[in-house]
Amino acid sequence: MNGYFLGIGMILLFSACGNSSQRKQKETSVTVENPQTVSEAKFPFPEIPTMLTQPDERKAYLMAHYWDNFNFADTALVNDRNVAEQGAADYVAILADGTLSGEQVKGSLDSFCKGLEVQEHARKVFLQMMEDYLYNPNSPYHNEALYALFLERMLKSKYVDE
Repeated sequence: MNGYFLGIGMILLFSACGNSSQRKQKETSVTVENPQTVSEAKFPFPEIPTMLTQPDERKAYLMAHYWDNFNFADTALVNDRNVAEQGAADYVAILADGTLSGEQVKGSLDSFCKGLEVQEHARKVFLQMMEDYLYNPNSPYHNEALYALFLERMLKSKYVDE
């Protein structure tokens, strides 16, 4: 008789534990799904072709196509510090590291400027951002030579007034 009650007790104990773990699993799946629906936007980096295996080739491709997937017309994206400003900061850091040729830097800046110059809001935001990052002496990215290249390119734009 004691064995009978012990067996029933074990079955109840295991079933109670099983229900608890099933409830926890359901709660976990709900909390895991929540962050996905509220996920923060990230900068849309270009996908580097797998055939480019050398670091300098990969970097050259990245810088030539860095802004290809960024929508300069989307004011919410342009105003999103986690996307636009972080993307710009990363971009400036790579440009300023001194490993790209002068032509690669100019080509990359030209691609960047072509995207932003046609959108008035993006133009204003990124002009200010580049000034803050490259011209401000207190900026960790301070680089007047790179800022001068950026300004020279923007002066050629038909969208920028005097």
